[in-house]
Amino acid sequence: MAKRLEIAEAVRKCLDGFGEDYRYDEESVRFEADIELECRLNGTRLFLVPQDDGLLIYASVSVEAQPETMTAACEYVTRANHGLPCGNFELDMESGLIDYKVYIQCIDAPPSESVITAGMTVPVAVINRYGDGLIDVIESGKPPKEAATEAENRNRGE
Repeated sequence: MAKRLEIAEAVRKCLDGFGEDYRYDEESVRFEADIELECRLNGTRLFLVPQDDGLLIYASVSVEAQPETMTAACEYVTRANHGLPCGNFELDMESGLIDYKVYIQCIDAPPSESVITAGMTVPVAVINRYGDGLIDVIESGKPPKEAATEAENRNRGE
């Protein structure tokens, strides 16, 4: 537990340094911050959850897959995940909730501010990249392969 609290203190210092508005739940040792996005999703809630051996960072996506769109959403997040160097989308097949998760291993010491910052930036950047395509698949029925290809090409300026 002491290691988890050391990691929590490193996260607190990092967030305080940004001047970010965040919430901290002392009982669950969890930080939350609402982040604006540059895609059609309204925003994301970023969660930073210290563990005994690392820091779990995940961002919730504000759209949910419904039973009739679950297979297409699953294909889309699988296509989006392919080749991502850090983290991955997760789709809860029961609830339809979608998150992007990054895990930072902290065996010898709490993570530095730059490592925490990078860990927070990745989910936001990936959701910005793939968020519009996810909306297109879930709400408009766009084929997942087409939506993923468009998301990847749009961000390359193609």
